Amino acid sequence: MALVGYINSQTPGHILNYSESFFGGNLITFPNVKPPPVDKIQCMVCRKTMDFIMQLYCPIGDSKYHRTLYIFVCINGPCQSSGNNWKVLRSQYFIKFDQNSQSKPCTNWSAEYENDSSDGESWGQDADKSSEIQCKVENLNEQSSSLIGRFQCYSIDIYEDTTITTTSNITNHDDDDIEVKSSSPSIKHFLSKWSEKVLIDKEFIEEDDNTGPEAFSDELLSYITNRGEYGCEDIRYCWSGQPIFNGLPPSDLANYSTCHRCGSERVFELQLFSTINNSLKLSTLLNEDYDGVNVSWLLNIVTVLIFTCRDSCWSQTADDWVEECVIVQTDKNVTNIICPS
Repeated sequence: MALVGYINSQTPGHILNYSESFFGGNLITFPNVKPPPVDKIQCMVCRKTMDFIMQLYCPIGDSKYHRTLYIFVCINGPCQSSGNNWKVLRSQYFIKFDQNSQSKPCTNWSAEYENDSSDGESWGQDADKSSEIQCKVENLNEQSSSLIGRFQCYSIDIYEDTTITTTSNITNHDDDDIEVKSSSPSIKHFLSKWSEKVLIDKEFIEEDDNTGPEAFSDELLSYITNRGEYGCEDIRYCWSGQPIFNGLPPSDLANYSTCHRCGSERVFELQLFSTINNSLKLSTLLNEDYDGVNVSWLLNIVTVLIFTCRDSCWSQTADDWVEECVIVQTDKNVTNIICPS
């Protein structure tokens, strides 16, 4: 079962720490870890430093590491048109959780979410956007560092997704043979399950007058319009599950199916939808000009999909920041794979 996240308009006034997930605000590192260097978060189009947009605390099962994803974007107009304006960095931190459950992080995007019976969690936000955060870490003497962001900060509500999503209902087929369950192990697996019938349907989609260059695909529209009373989520998390593409997966996705570091398979982890634009606001503390930016709808995306190493490979002595594989699908029918080599 997937988890879905909705950005909350509330901004609780507590100081964030590294084990929280939030939208906008200031990036918070693990203890004794410096913010990512400029070359790690440099836009590949304009070469300017990208903006921090989201921090998601995503521990994997019984891993011995804390694990967080940090998401960056360049909102300059020409960069967005290219679809080459996103980056996702992973950072991990070795720690043995205290057996006292009160000391454990109570909110996360965890791979073992089936046992989470909560109705939803509100994650914290930056209480003071004008200054650098020094996050106090429980039971440790070290402190985290911060990277000041340009967006207003909001919490995120998390829920279990009670809607079962399969390839067959996304693509409007009734053939059980093309169903891909949420336990799909890898990119290669779900690509192999994408049947020839789906490829044939592409011809009909291309002939449809309603699927112009700025339109969502029929498949994604079907998904969005059947999301219930709260509408489409902002964030969808489904570790090793089925991504929801705008149309067909990129034809060359199989070329990026293995981790560039350890050779393990890559798996789908999460995706963002364009609905995040409803909550994405530039900080009122900043007075900066952006090239070709619509401040009321900052991101020209349909969806952004993030894939990660199945083993979440990490060197405790050598790693601080690891780049993940990202697929950007823009509202101009551009699909771009951003993947480290």
